[in-house]
Amino acid sequence: MDINLDIKKNINKMKQIGYILLIILCTGCSDDFLTRDHPTGITDQDFWKTTNDAVNALNSCYGGLPHGGYHYTEPYVSNVALEGMTDNMYHSGNYLGDAKTIGTGTNNPLLNFPEDMWRAYYQYIRRCSRFIENIDKPYFTDEGERQRMIGEAHILRAYYHLQLFFYFGGNEGIPIVDHSLNPDEIFMARATKEESVDFILAELDKAISIQALPNKYNEDKSWRMSKAVAYSLKAIVALQAKRYEVARESSLKIIEMQQFSLFHTSDPEQLHYRDLFRYIGKINNERIMYTRNGFTESWFRSMPKSMGGQGASNPTASIVNAYETLEGKTIDEYGSDREEFIKNPDFMKRDPRLDATIWLPGKSFTGHVLTPFDSNSDDAISVSGASKTGFALTKFIDPEDVNKPYSGSLDYMIIRYAEILLIYVESLIESGDYNNPDVIFYLNKIRNRAGMPNVDETVYNSQEKVRELLRRERRVELAFEGQRYFDLRRWGIAKEQMPGVLEGAYDPINKKPVVIETRVYSSPKNDYLPIPQRELDANENMEQNAGW
Repeated sequence: MDINLDIKKNINKMKQIGYILLIILCTGCSDDFLTRDHPTGITDQDFWKTTNDAVNALNSCYGGLPHGGYHYTEPYVSNVALEGMTDNMYHSGNYLGDAKTIGTGTNNPLLNFPEDMWRAYYQYIRRCSRFIENIDKPYFTDEGERQRMIGEAHILRAYYHLQLFFYFGGNEGIPIVDHSLNPDEIFMARATKEESVDFILAELDKAISIQALPNKYNEDKSWRMSKAVAYSLKAIVALQAKRYEVARESSLKIIEMQQFSLFHTSDPEQLHYRDLFRYIGKINNERIMYTRNGFTESWFRSMPKSMGGQGASNPTASIVNAYETLEGKTIDEYGSDREEFIKNPDFMKRDPRLDATIWLPGKSFTGHVLTPFDSNSDDAISVSGASKTGFALTKFIDPEDVNKPYSGSLDYMIIRYAEILLIYVESLIESGDYNNPDVIFYLNKIRNRAGMPNVDETVYNSQEKVRELLRRERRVELAFEGQRYFDLRRWGIAKEQMPGVLEGAYDPINKKPVVIETRVYSSPKNDYLPIPQRELDANENMEQNAGW
């Protein structure tokens, strides 16, 4: 008999019993907690009476959607900060420090942020499940409204599963929760990867099948879940799972709706891409899914100290070097002149999206010139609150917020039409249909909107070359929008892109780029976040991701 094994089993059993007792104690030592987790905290007998009760319950299900900048409620998902987990950015803020740890490849199952995210998303999944289970009780004058709300709840439940799957899924999937669990059901095992994807797609199909759910809402309700959101999420999860035909069909559904378009500003400067992320472009036909006021502290969090900010968002040389010139060439195509681009990213006119996204040394923004290598400047890299890479973020930053750095009201677009076009193009390329004329057609639409020339078809004329272009286009178009972490893993290139020295701007004094840190990356260990240790301790049926 293995005594050590028996002891370990007994300890795990004691932990499980303690976990259940803790739940009971925290809920007043009764089973009322099974029916007390809706917004008002009253029992089901008193709730679920009116349409207003249903609206309040459904609205509470929206609380887990991500923001662009920092916000103060779980799951604390702030997608700009989480770009620090990628080669696009170094995160130096005093919030979400785990993003920096994960970026270095030194994360572990005890980190707070992954645990918060795991717990919060399953709490929101429970809210959605409770809503679906009780929505038949309130009185509705319009049955279509009830059905529409059911559709929204299924989309939200699918979205929270999708987030868990993308961050923690690995090759084992995640626990699927399709109803509010009783205490004897909480020790769930992970579903397979295929089962997880199938469930998310099925949830979205349930919503799509509801006639009362609109393709798109009018402006006053445009933040709500719609059929366009459902099709978009289908395309996103199918692409990540490499189900390219489903991704192609779902993204094409959005295109064929003809209700969305790339944003073009009314500003006489015609800086369409820049203005999409400012107040002038806040209301637009490009957004499909968004969080209202998702950038309330964008100025404070991203602007450097010299501009009254915290300087938390520090773009890297890697992302700066990804932008083409206005000739439609990469800096690698300029041979010996590549070094001049490293020393001065503005050596030749670049893709306008670079200036709209990243503040370069020596360039002016709202009248202030960024001077990271002037030791007497507040911009000096050594100064607390200054950019640690020498580059600063200008995307999502509106000059109007200069006097209200803590209270901006920009929305955060979770999904926009440009991403759907890129998904459609990628699904064509990866399914072998790279010669489809839609590939170049939609890439040109995105590039032209930004002020870039058409694709050079004499260069990009094979699957490999078109794939290279698509990946670069996706990186610069969606920069700092929370996509890079998943793209690196879908494309299988994280193990090449993530480890090694992380560089910033070229330091003219030391005659070399700034070195921020050295990162490590081990596959499969760093391919996904580890399951939180507390979950493993409480649930003997839970298995850790490979490599941990």
